[in-house]
Amino acid sequence: MEIMKRFATGRLSEVFGEKFLEIDKIMRLFNFKKLSKETYEKFPSIILEDYSKIINEETKRMKKPFLSKILKIELEEWKPSDTYLIFYSLIFDLNRNLKQELFFLKTAGKVKPEVLSGIFHPAPGKKCIKKEEIVLLKEIPEVELSFNFDILHNFQHWGASNGFGIGKTLSETGNPFLCIDPHLSKSTPPNWYLAKVKIDGREICGATIPGIPAILIGHTEKIAWGFTSSLADIIDLKIIKSLKREDFQKREEVIKIKGGKEVKVDYWERDGDVLISKFEEGKEGILLKFFRDISISPFQLFKEIYESENIYQSAPGFANLPIVLNCILLDRDGNLGHIISGKIPKRTGASGFFPSKEIQWDGSINNYELFTKYDRDYIISANEERGEKISLSWCAPYRYRRLLELIPKKKWDFEDLKELQRDVHSKQAEEIFKILLQYFPEGKLKERFQNWDFSLNINSEEAYFFETFYYKLFENLLEDELGKFYIEYLKITPLSYPALDEAILEGDRCPLWDDVNTPQVEKMSNIVKKTVEEVEKAKPIKWGKVHKLKIGYLFLSKKFPYPGDLNTINLGGFMPEIDFKVVILPSLRFIVEMKEKPYCHFELPGGQSEHIFDKNSMNFLRDFLLN
Repeated sequence: MEIMKRFATGRLSEVFGEKFLEIDKIMRLFNFKKLSKETYEKFPSIILEDYSKIINEETKRMKKPFLSKILKIELEEWKPSDTYLIFYSLIFDLNRNLKQELFFLKTAGKVKPEVLSGIFHPAPGKKCIKKEEIVLLKEIPEVELSFNFDILHNFQHWGASNGFGIGKTLSETGNPFLCIDPHLSKSTPPNWYLAKVKIDGREICGATIPGIPAILIGHTEKIAWGFTSSLADIIDLKIIKSLKREDFQKREEVIKIKGGKEVKVDYWERDGDVLISKFEEGKEGILLKFFRDISISPFQLFKEIYESENIYQSAPGFANLPIVLNCILLDRDGNLGHIISGKIPKRTGASGFFPSKEIQWDGSINNYELFTKYDRDYIISANEERGEKISLSWCAPYRYRRLLELIPKKKWDFEDLKELQRDVHSKQAEEIFKILLQYFPEGKLKERFQNWDFSLNINSEEAYFFETFYYKLFENLLEDELGKFYIEYLKITPLSYPALDEAILEGDRCPLWDDVNTPQVEKMSNIVKKTVEEVEKAKPIKWGKVHKLKIGYLFLSKKFPYPGDLNTINLGGFMPEIDFKVVILPSLRFIVEMKEKPYCHFELPGGQSEHIFDKNSMNFLRDFLLN
């Protein structure tokens, strides 16, 4: 909680030193400290007052946490308004498109607009940038930014998730089931804390995030719910053609750094938006627009949700929650539903996918238009494309397709659903090799893939060869067009539908297959053959030898072989521009059977105690790592 508060307010440098100065500068762009105080004044809460009092009393009573001891961090008093810091930082943390828009600023005037329009796809067969919008990419100015946004890569969560529900007719027991596994960057201790609460005789069981006194994923006796990443686009970059001093207000911030040093930073604001480029009178600039709004007390909404008798009564509460998320809903009668929470800007003038001088916001979209009642007896949400009103940046469809392939086929019980959450069949490999293998020259690599079952288990050598081949083919496809920006592109798109997969579907119609550095025109078959020849030289390695999950603190940590990849149901994401080490995974696994007295099961990648020598520091890890 202490670190989350310092992150949200841009005060990490006070305890960790100058290397955290750049992230502090970025977080102070949003002035969350002021917003949180204003929100608490607007919605004073006995719940938050009591929560803060208990936190502060327990902090004084308990032994000092292990990490705060060795890092010499003094735990500050927790204030009721600090909870809103967590809400606002989560709204920012789970935004989808900022990194893509910053990429367009980096590549302005350096990469051909036609190339940029060909490497971003919301889903197979679609483009994020329409043909008539390509000319607008030429209007993006080359400006000097005031902040090093590259540092965000190390701090911002990569969000994805699976959420699926099983109705009565597909249930072995006749009771509906809900399964949730939100994917987040790995954290020790885990992001979630398990809790059971009784309010006026009503029991609420589930998981919460430290700092927010509410059950965020869980169930009552009547309904069950879970959140997955919505991938909503709530940040836009607006091009200002001529900066004028009278249009802006200057806010001065002083950032304290461990050791006594102080740094002053000026922020230029206009109507709630903030300038992220250097302020030069009369010159072009870039304004950051961030749609964050807490217009209803979230704790009043949680109360309404907890008191709901069915999903229809709960829908308004979920829709008005402040964080933009997918809400997967199920009740004991077997009703299944899906709604988006939070506020998403209604755009006019431009799509908001890349910086534009035309972008305008006209309020927010009506979340009730996005409510889906499922007549079929199952629900699946796996970050598949859900429409440009929400976003133009979606995950690859393979997790969704795999779930859609399996769920309708049989009746499910608790143990079957546990296994489903751990599924590591690569639907991606299965689909792209149907096209690619015809271009493979005869040899060991082709033979391996022809006989492979597409399982990315820890003992599979084929899994290692697939990932190695895939990213080498990606490099051979795009590095000639993007040059030094190829690595930057990999950084921002690990959980997006890949340009490579679209190029494979398009075949020779895709101009990216041609190597611009040679006089001849290459086809897909040429690049595939070249890649096979390069990967044939690699030595066989079991996937679990290189794809590992590190759990623990500092020198007291251990690495575990981990199955899956970025596109399997059991997600084990990595940074392909660096190595195969796991950096994003299910932050929890949750299953609840909505019988007369609901029964739920949780798995966490670690435990619930920050004290490394506590028996609860790793008490959930064994179940989580079963594979």
